[in-house]
Amino acid sequence: PITSRLVETASLAAPAFHAFSCQFDPFTGDHLAVASSCNFGIRGAGRLWIFRPGQSGTKPATIDYRDGLFDVAWSEAAPGVLAVAGGDGFVCLVGGATGEHPVVTARVGIAGGGEVHGVGFGAVDKRGPLAAGTTNGAVALIDPNSGRLVHSVKAHNGPLYQVAWSPHVAGVVASCGGDGRISLLDTRVKQPA
Repeated sequence: PITSRLVETASLAAPAFHAFSCQFDPFTGDHLAVASSCNFGIRGAGRLWIFRPGQSGTKPATIDYRDGLFDVAWSEAAPGVLAVAGGDGFVCLVGGATGEHPVVTARVGIAGGGEVHGVGFGAVDKRGPLAAGTTNGAVALIDPNSGRLVHSVKAHNGPLYQVAWSPHVAGVVASCGGDGRISLLDTRVKQPA
């Protein structure tokens, strides 16, 4: 039998915001990034919070955004780099995220519009593209180094809620959406011209 218990050791009060996603920094594990939105993400601003749960009394670093933020993912190739999914159809790349003053280094719009609900960096091909999923059912690949959209494909006939790279096979990304489907996409397969 499992005998573990959960005990709250830290918390962050953000009464005007509703948290949608959180992820620990994969390099040190002592930074936690949180994507949040006002009004349950229906309308209003968003805020990215980055704090160190083990250090009480430390004020979190924040970046305010004009629209809701729905997902966050740390790069496993570049320390202090993360991506956030925006309700305005953009993915924001953030640098210096483990420092006192993180900054948005690039905003990448996803073709076809719709909110971006999911973002993910690959764990196997750490230098590969960032995946993003939108409410119009598209999966997009973004080059995190140049901050440009590489490719986009319609994978769902409804909103897409999450994307995830395979932890064992480079180039394979999964997505799930409101159309009741789970889609597997393989970036290694060349499409006919």
